[in-house]
Amino acid sequence: MVAKHHESGLLEAGNFGERPAEIPRSCLARILVLSWSIIFVFDSLAGGSRAFCTGYACWPQSSCATLAVHLNRPKLPPRTIRAVRERRRGTSNSKNRGPDSRVLLSKISNAGSAAAILKLVGREVDGEVFNDFHLSAAFTRLARFSRQRKIRRTDAGSPVWLRLVARLQTMLQEDMVDARGVANVFWANAELHGKVVGLLPCVKSTVEYMPDKVEEMKPQELSNSLWAAAKLQDESPEVLTAVPAISQHIPDKVDGMKPQELSNSLWAAAKLQDAAPEVKKCVHAISQRIPDKAEMMQPQHLSNSLWAAAKLQDAAPEVKKCVLAISQRIPGKVKEMQPQHLSNSLWAAAKLQDEASEVLTAVPAISRHIPDKVDGMEPQGLANSLWAAAKLQDAAPKVKKCVPAISQRIPDKIEEMQPQDLSNSLWAASKLQGAAPDVLTAVPAMSGRVPHKVHDMLPWHLSSCLLSAAELKDVAPEVLSAVPAVVQQISHTADDMTSHQLSNSLLAAATLQNAAPEVLNVVPIITERIVHLKGMNSQDLSDNLAAIALLRTASPGALAAVPVLVNQISAQVALM
Repeated sequence: MVAKHHESGLLEAGNFGERPAEIPRSCLARILVLSWSIIFVFDSLAGGSRAFCTGYACWPQSSCATLAVHLNRPKLPPRTIRAVRERRRGTSNSKNRGPDSRVLLSKISNAGSAAAILKLVGREVDGEVFNDFHLSAAFTRLARFSRQRKIRRTDAGSPVWLRLVARLQTMLQEDMVDARGVANVFWANAELHGKVVGLLPCVKSTVEYMPDKVEEMKPQELSNSLWAAAKLQDESPEVLTAVPAISQHIPDKVDGMKPQELSNSLWAAAKLQDAAPEVKKCVHAISQRIPDKAEMMQPQHLSNSLWAAAKLQDAAPEVKKCVLAISQRIPGKVKEMQPQHLSNSLWAAAKLQDEASEVLTAVPAISRHIPDKVDGMEPQGLANSLWAAAKLQDAAPKVKKCVPAISQRIPDKIEEMQPQDLSNSLWAASKLQGAAPDVLTAVPAMSGRVPHKVHDMLPWHLSSCLLSAAELKDVAPEVLSAVPAVVQQISHTADDMTSHQLSNSLLAAATLQNAAPEVLNVVPIITERIVHLKGMNSQDLSDNLAAIALLRTASPGALAAVPVLVNQISAQVALM
């Protein structure tokens, strides 16, 4: 996912108008003297203590700043900050915004490689000409090269990065970077993070000054900043401190957001909802605006937005307002979708079908195109697609058309599948075996891989695998090869299982006891755990009793749990 980012508007050389008529030298001298006198008076009233600077649009350098601002400075009201900044920007060296400045900006913007930019920056970063526009442009261009995978190892290890970061920190301390520049640098750091060493101080410094700048940010800058926070949150959790301010201002600017900016913002909100719950405040405004822009959304925007809606539906139910517009647009764009877009869209449809059934209108088109793109799917995409097909088979039967292609591709990717991918795929196979029997072709590969990943599985993965094996044993007996390893691992993790996971495991053991006798080894451990559980729901209680009835001969010790289960059932009946 990549946030769109403009470079234009950083600094443009414009037409300053026609040349004025010449003024007699004597008059000119008097005007100059008077002008300098006025400047001196105003400068004195403003508390200035700097040398005069001349030239067109002169801006500040660190050497002529009049107010020392430090990283731990007290927070000033935005109006005060703007006033200080405007006073500074009238006090700079003329070189800072003169012809040399524009030439350097042009060179940075048009550089053909990261190495060329770093060479330019290395030569100028500590000089008088280098200003915040150059800083922003350099970070932005380098981030673009990174996104295009055009930053070489020698580029990533260049010492110029540290000098660029140091200059950024100085400019931030002296309030020489405007809202656009802060947003540009923040976005660039999200693109560069993990690829270039030494940028962490850059992220921390930028985040500290972000709340002071968000009020002046344009829609794209707010969207890019929220996207950057979502991308950086795991490696640099301090970015979360900027999220409340960004989220607060998005509703005021959402009408000016372009389709990609809306999509990126909603995606970021979904990613940030747990770590920064304040982000949910902007979801309502974004969701209301998306239907007006859905027609202009690109395939990735639609896929990301639908995925975000699925993720946010519980925490921010208003997000469901945009599902209809997105779902109606997907069939017209599905041909252009990448494999990941298709997988994410199908997964989102499965998650949204109960609360936003209009999403089902997109399922036939998605399912029809998955076979053409399945070879490009990552292991997780294959697992998610198969899981979604199992979930959607009743509400959208046409989803079954993509099952054969997915099932044929899974064995080629099985070695790369993570524990959850394996567990979900095996579960999906057990649910699809009757309606889409082609899925059974993937079961041997899944079952053979499970023992190699069982130690990394969570309790619910193990419970799901054992239950799936029980359901598949007759039609795909190869699944039994996974049972011993799963059973052994359950014996170590039963204490961490929920009542539902335990009841599923016990029911699976009862079903598998003849085909895979090893399963009986875990029955005493499960029943011992069940005895100490309270508050089981009626379904779990019923399943446990049914399982114990089947196990009473092969594992008579399980009968010890019956009185406890009966007492809980009686208590529930008494409350009815």
